[in-house]
Amino acid sequence: MSTKTPPRRPRNKCSSSHLSCPSCAWYPSSSAYSTRTLGKASPPPLPLAAPPLAPVEGAATAPLRPPPPPPPPPVSLGDVVLHSYWRSSCSWRVRVALSFYGVEYAYARVNLLADEQRGLSEMGQVPRLDWSDAAGERHSLTQSLAILELLHEAASAPGRSLLPLGPVPRARAREIAEVINAGTQPLQNLGHMRAISALAAKDQGSDAGRSLGREAIAKGLAAAEKLAAANRDERFCVGSHSSVADLCVVPQLYNARRFEVDLQPYPRLRAVEAHAATLPYFQAAHPDAQPDAAKA
Repeated sequence: MSTKTPPRRPRNKCSSSHLSCPSCAWYPSSSAYSTRTLGKASPPPLPLAAPPLAPVEGAATAPLRPPPPPPPPPVSLGDVVLHSYWRSSCSWRVRVALSFYGVEYAYARVNLLADEQRGLSEMGQVPRLDWSDAAGERHSLTQSLAILELLHEAASAPGRSLLPLGPVPRARAREIAEVINAGTQPLQNLGHMRAISALAAKDQGSDAGRSLGREAIAKGLAAAEKLAAANRDERFCVGSHSSVADLCVVPQLYNARRFEVDLQPYPRLRAVEAHAATLPYFQAAHPDAQPDAAKA
């Protein structure tokens, strides 16, 4: 039995538009025909994207992004006082930074051997920096690296900063600084050594605190030596100018000699120290130049 394809109604005989006429039920689809429901018009096609809403007259237009926060007010340093002990390596770092940035300050002597640092801060340590802001309010700050950050914010200028410009050199300088600040100096700190020696004396009677301090210094200097050796300029730990790394390394080498640590394995650190000795801001901060230095 053969199937005849029904003829399609000619367009020019349709009483309406051919595509919207409900009587034109036949549409070609490949070799066959498909149908749609008779008597019902096809729904209009959906738009590809919703049209933008018309702005309401008089309504405020929201910004695309929030405005940037206002810059912080500049830090004002007035009537600066540094509580320091002449042979404290942490105080030494701050003295170098104050001289480097040209900040005038009064020197307040603190005798660590007489425990005068107790009550000076929550940790009972030096250094402590006191200053007045622009409104005359008095402030205090402890911990040497925190003070160095404050001085950078308050007194640095283009081309004159103890923090390198690039993110990687800046992180490297902080890394070397923390090797000394967190992993070396605290283990040879006077209070720490006294506590260990007191405990060891009950059992052996030896100066265990000083022995521990000597080992900590050797280990910390070895780590700092390896990091500084990667720098092309032998005069500095990082980059081609003084940084927080140099401020931590130089006082630690001074302490190493007091602890009779052999410094021959650290040629790069000794080169940094030798160059620092020629710089005015290091010379002014040297322990022997302080008013409370013990005179031989």
